[in-house]
Amino acid sequence: MNMDSLNKWLMLAANVGVIAGIIFLGYEIQQNNDQLQSQSRASVHSMHTEIQRALYENAGGLADAMRKSIAGDPLTSSEPLQIAAFIASTLRTMEFMFQEDPEYLRANSGWVILYFSNLPGLLELYDRTRDARDSEFKYTYSRFITYIELLA
Repeated sequence: MNMDSLNKWLMLAANVGVIAGIIFLGYEIQQNNDQLQSQSRASVHSMHTEIQRALYENAGGLADAMRKSIAGDPLTSSEPLQIAAFIASTLRTMEFMFQEDPEYLRANSGWVILYFSNLPGLLELYDRTRDARDSEFKYTYSRFITYIELLA
């Protein structure tokens, strides 16, 4: 009976070990999935940013185009495209940063509010593309926008 009791305890310990191993494996798989999602978002963000950067850097004079746009001066045929690419890139970067670390943007919301309130067209682009955005991103940024509207 002593040997039978010992076998039962050893089988119990082995089963507990198997269950613990399965739980650990599940945890490792979840961490790997999170990392793969983050890398995927980073790749997509990088690709979009590079395409848009090529649009607004290669055409030259983004600062002049922004100044003219703010002042209401007439723009050349390429300047609206430069400004739109820069604004889209800025919004995409904000969303990417939010997806990677929502608390960082919430804690450092001053620069987000500065961008939204001073970059012509950013609020309009956000409004046009709001439905395609992540719901938590929309909620957080709608709070920033409400604050900007109160300041105006």
